[in-house]
Amino acid sequence: MPLVSVIIPTYNRKDIILKSIKSVLNQTFEDYELIIVDDGSTDNTYGLIKDLDPRLKIISQPNQGVSAARNNGIRASKGKYIALLDSDDEWDPLYLEACTSFLENHPNEDVVHTEFIWKLRKNYFEIHPYIDIPRVFVPLAKKVGSNLLDLPPGETDHYLRIYEEKIPIGKWAESFLNKMNKPFTHYYRGYVFNHWRWGYLMPVWSTVITKKAFQKTGEFNNEHKRAGDYDFLTKLCKNFRINFLPFPGAIKNEYHESGKTLKEEHLASGKNALNFAIDYLDRFETAFLKDNPTDGELLCIKAQNQVYISEVALRNEEKEIAIIYANSALKIDPSIFRAKVIVSLLKFIPNIKLANLLYKSFEKFKKIINQMNQKLTILIFKQINFSYIFLETDYI
Repeated sequence: MPLVSVIIPTYNRKDIILKSIKSVLNQTFEDYELIIVDDGSTDNTYGLIKDLDPRLKIISQPNQGVSAARNNGIRASKGKYIALLDSDDEWDPLYLEACTSFLENHPNEDVVHTEFIWKLRKNYFEIHPYIDIPRVFVPLAKKVGSNLLDLPPGETDHYLRIYEEKIPIGKWAESFLNKMNKPFTHYYRGYVFNHWRWGYLMPVWSTVITKKAFQKTGEFNNEHKRAGDYDFLTKLCKNFRINFLPFPGAIKNEYHESGKTLKEEHLASGKNALNFAIDYLDRFETAFLKDNPTDGELLCIKAQNQVYISEVALRNEEKEIAIIYANSALKIDPSIFRAKVIVSLLKFIPNIKLANLLYKSFEKFKKIINQMNQKLTILIFKQINFSYIFLETDYI
């Protein structure tokens, strides 16, 4: 019986799936089974992979969506641990070794995940979730007046905004750390469910869980064609403590090696971005507002998400949707300036293309003002710091 079951759902990923499969076959850890669930691909993905490697087990099904594909793969799995990978993404060669080493040496833990690299352009990438905390989560917390992400006095580690503990690495990690170019010294642990209000804390494809944890959490909802992983992961985090290894164990690809956009775009950032944003809000409300319908902070976060939907709708020239969500946000929080701008533009400028162009100009202007404010703040700080040094020197 394999220790780990690797599940790859796929749909029309002929242009990149070989890269994902290769990243599994190149793992330093070898006690796994690899199950690929072809969700009714029409681009001959099956023909490309059917004779690729004898270790592959391929399940073909009519197109039902990624949630159903994941569920069917997990039902067929035999491993103690479940590791999901999307067919346009890949793993670092040490990913499974690091995650299984942790779980095997911490039998009371059920979930471990890592950072991931997001390749947004051919020569540009970001490390997540690290970049999301100061760029997205903290600003959102400030907008809604929350101190949930505040750091202890004197602390600068952004991950401690999310996790309760920072724990030194033990002997269990020596094997894979010795192979790393940049070994890490600590890992993080905590109950992080409440922080999912800010956005995605981790993706399923950089997370390894015990089969027991999956069975307790329940399957992915087959009706969720988009943002189904948010629903599953919030339930997981509500029931289990999360462990986090701060190294980029996975890679999320937006582009082919040629520099071209992948044939099937990511739901969150491609042509389906509007539907994804709407579905994401639905998952957020189910996870948080269903049991706390009058919570002021959660309602303010809902309003911010509604404004984002309105902005995406405006970009897509979906006028009615943009107006509906902007007005809904203002009913919760009448002070949201972005929502006021959208409502005013669409009220006084009937041409949606022109309204969209003007809003883009507004966004650019706002960005320039923010950059000027940042530079001014830095300049003032430098002047104050210089004066302090001067006075200190004069005193001596």
